[in-house]
Amino acid sequence: MSGRDRREGRPDGVAGDPMAGDHPDPASPDPARMDRIALPRLNPWLALLILVLLGFGYIGLWGWLLGGGP
Repeated sequence: MSGRDRREGRPDGVAGDPMAGDHPDPASPDPARMDRIALPRLNPWLALLILVLLGFGYIGLWGWLLGGGP
């Protein structure tokens, strides 16, 4: 094909195969790239404290909604 990319089309003007070539789906994450992303770390004690506070807030919200009052 005289060095052309197969997606560009053929020299005679006929469109090429849009699925040709090694072009992965852009919607799917690349596992090799996902391994290189540095995510922030959270202290386990801080995560536990946040979960406990959210739990007490959830219980308090339901108590307030059911008419317990402050």
